[in-house]
Amino acid sequence: MRVQSNPLYLINLVYPIFYLIKTGCQWRMLPSNFAPWELVYYYYRKWCSLGEFDLLLNKLNIEIDRINVDYPIPFKNKKTEELIPISGLSTGTKGLLLYMLPLYQIDTSKSIILIDEPERSLYPDMQMELMDFFRKLSPTSQFIIATHSPFIASSFEPEERFILYFDENGNVKVRRGSSPIGDDPNDILANDFGINYINKYGQKAFEEYKNLKQKIYFEKNEKKKEEISKKLEELGEKYNF
Repeated sequence: MRVQSNPLYLINLVYPIFYLIKTGCQWRMLPSNFAPWELVYYYYRKWCSLGEFDLLLNKLNIEIDRINVDYPIPFKNKKTEELIPISGLSTGTKGLLLYMLPLYQIDTSKSIILIDEPERSLYPDMQMELMDFFRKLSPTSQFIIATHSPFIASSFEPEERFILYFDENGNVKVRRGSSPIGDDPNDILANDFGINYINKYGQKAFEEYKNLKQKIYFEKNEKKKEEISKKLEELGEKYNF
């Protein structure tokens, strides 16, 4: 029997891994209502042997310790080789593993995959490459991603982005994106999200910078011009104006 052909059989393979991650129990201590632990362990090792999974772990700076048996899922730091229990992984890393593992076993060919806010608790550099990992796992699938991350939004063509917003009457409307794929996240925020990405502190500094630029233009006293120039230089270097 192929695992893909029986959803209940698949549940009995994927859920035990979630159970292990959640509880930290040993393989042999898996509840009897799951598939036999030997079978679950076999598929887990099979998933871990896939190249895409290794690429993902490399990005997270961890790897599977295939020798150690002290933990049900023995991770270790790639640089220090220090063993890391699953409870020691970050929330973002654990969430990402839970997203990825089912995609290794489920037959996702020509399917539609919906993921809600995959950026949760992930560092921006991980968000930037997240869709590449998903597409490698399931190259013939259509992904529908709900996100508030400009890093993930920039992984899509503008016509692939559907931006939801409130109109003047409070009704939810939809429009297409405008920034090109791979655009600067700040441009995505400004053009597609409609957000001024500079907060009040940055805006205050920018107003001061503009006022100083105008002031130095009309200043006749050389000493004062030098002082203003110094302030301009300091602000410019600090905020990259």
